[in-house]
Amino acid sequence: SLALCRGRSFRTTAIIRQTDTRTISRGIPWPPVACSPVDGVSEIEFTEPDEPEAVTTAPVTSATTEEVTHVDAAEVTSHPIEVIQVTRQETDPVEEQESLLTEILDPDGIDTLILMSGPGSLSVEGSDSMNDIVIRADVVCRGAGLARQQQLASEVRIAIDRTAPGRIRIRIIDPQLEDGEECQVDVTVAIPTRSDSGLAFQIQDSSGDIFVDGFDGKLSITSLRGAIEVTHCSGSVGISSGRGPCTVTGFEGAVKVRDGSGDCVLGQVTGNVEVWGRGGNLEIRYISGDLTVIDGREGITVQSVEGNLTMYGTPLSNSTIEGVSGSVMSKTGAP
Repeated sequence: SLALCRGRSFRTTAIIRQTDTRTISRGIPWPPVACSPVDGVSEIEFTEPDEPEAVTTAPVTSATTEEVTHVDAAEVTSHPIEVIQVTRQETDPVEEQESLLTEILDPDGIDTLILMSGPGSLSVEGSDSMNDIVIRADVVCRGAGLARQQQLASEVRIAIDRTAPGRIRIRIIDPQLEDGEECQVDVTVAIPTRSDSGLAFQIQDSSGDIFVDGFDGKLSITSLRGAIEVTHCSGSVGISSGRGPCTVTGFEGAVKVRDGSGDCVLGQVTGNVEVWGRGGNLEIRYISGDLTVIDGREGITVQSVEGNLTMYGTPLSNSTIEGVSGSVMSKTGAP
């Protein structure tokens, strides 16, 4: 009989068939070790084959354990993971729609031209090669969706009406905007120059920069917010600015500036100059006429005045005055 042992294990690597001459496989101790039988197992019966076969000893290969030092992930070729680049977009971009509006006026019979514009820049150019007054409005509307952009752009209009004989008013009509929408209208006006300087041009602008070049006539500019620049013009100019810098250079005629807040620079003016400067720096140079400064509380810089200089409420301690050909007077209060 053959019994199993508790607490003792044997490793057998090959099965040995019994013959008349018993051969014990390598790994089984001999002589047999006495051990107590396991409960429930009584004996194992061996049945010898009819014809004895040669006993074959199977070779035993010892398995060796190798230390894994590194696993190269690049060697794995089955089902590679594709890297997908993702661009995060917080909100959908608001597209814009552009359009151009044009109106043409015959200047004959026009004595006063009034232009009322809203947000956006304004450029006025005088030309001696033109016969008509040309108004162009470059419209850029931003909104959600092409249909909405086209609707906003189509609602922008150039309205022209006659308020009195010889008096023409031009208005830029803006659309009604919703939250997140914007419509900017940049206006360009080309005006033919006239030798008699009889045209009066009044600009009323809510916000945006204003640039006037080469205009000949009576110019009036009123702006709530934005920079104002007038250059190479003739006639007369009156400027009233709420907030923003002001520059007048190369002007032939009288200049009157009421600057609410912002720096003001006047230079190369042939004519009398009057400046109301409630706030900001005032720089005035090369004036061939009388200069009057009212309420220059931040002080002034004056250089080369051929006429008289009169100052009201302007501290001399913060002022620099050079090259005044006429008299210099400083007074308190206002005229």
